[in-house]
Amino acid sequence: MKILTIIGNGFDLGHRLPTSFDEFIQSSPSVFPKKYATFRGGDGTWKTVESLYGEQLCEILAERSWHDITEVVEQIISDYGLNEYGEVDYFGFSSDAFEDEYQAIQFRVDLLSEFEKDFQQYLRATCGDAVLCKIVTYNNIRRILNASSRIISFNYTSTIETAYGVANVDHIHGSVETFIAIGSGALDDAKESLVDAEYPTIDKFGRDKHGLQELAGYYDYDDEGNRYPKVFIERFFNEVAASATKREAEVFNLLDAKNKDALTSRISTIDSLGKEHYDRVYIIGHSLGDADYSVFDAINKDTEVICFYYSEDTKAEMENTLKSLGFQYVMVQNAEIFR
Repeated sequence: MKILTIIGNGFDLGHRLPTSFDEFIQSSPSVFPKKYATFRGGDGTWKTVESLYGEQLCEILAERSWHDITEVVEQIISDYGLNEYGEVDYFGFSSDAFEDEYQAIQFRVDLLSEFEKDFQQYLRATCGDAVLCKIVTYNNIRRILNASSRIISFNYTSTIETAYGVANVDHIHGSVETFIAIGSGALDDAKESLVDAEYPTIDKFGRDKHGLQELAGYYDYDDEGNRYPKVFIERFFNEVAASATKREAEVFNLLDAKNKDALTSRISTIDSLGKEHYDRVYIIGHSLGDADYSVFDAINKDTEVICFYYSEDTKAEMENTLKSLGFQYVMVQNAEIFR
């Protein structure tokens, strides 16, 4: 039987390791609560940083405004006018489109990078090998780990290697010994371009007086009465469009630098899971949150899933996720293995 085991933070918590976000925050009560207040949930509780970070970025992207270059050009012409040669009397245009979004995203990216460094230092101090070699281990967990063909851990600690002596663990988000990388795989769908950079066609203008006036601003007539785009206006239009498109690309690149480039191990894991087939999957200590949906979705759906849960409060939500993923599953309380 080919077995895949997926480990989440509940695994470390079940071994009484202080790896929760709340325990980290309280390790420096005069600094961390204020410094990382952005990652505190609206209900006043400390949520999973990865999930809340992804939610906030998606909200920022969802609130962006459509950027019609035609309207921007018309506003600039209205403000600055045309010179004697029919050129826009304005030079060195640089679009400020998406500036607010960029700054909001930059703030969270920088804050998350600081969190990674502080959290890594905290885990090294509280969950190093000197601590892990003394923790109580569990035979039921040992049997699962030893029988596994592959182990994917979302944790940064080396609990599996040090406490259980099991090697070749795939730390999908890094480890305390190397680096830790927090991000979200839920942003690709939100990265939709909102720049209308197409030079306005004749059909775009209405047949009324106002529409014909607009049309005259973008098109001229040749000697045969055929319309053609005004060279200077088209050139300026393309300059404005290029500037706005470039600024939007900077927003997307900023997201990718944290959520793709820093998560190459995660991307590689998802790709490899899609090429493998498992007879059974154990899920221990993972809440099945939205941030990691793409990882579980890559697993073959005809497998048998044994999912361990902490409390009845979380069980129903985990079951809904497993159903939406299309798995046949069995829910088992943590008490069955942590004893």
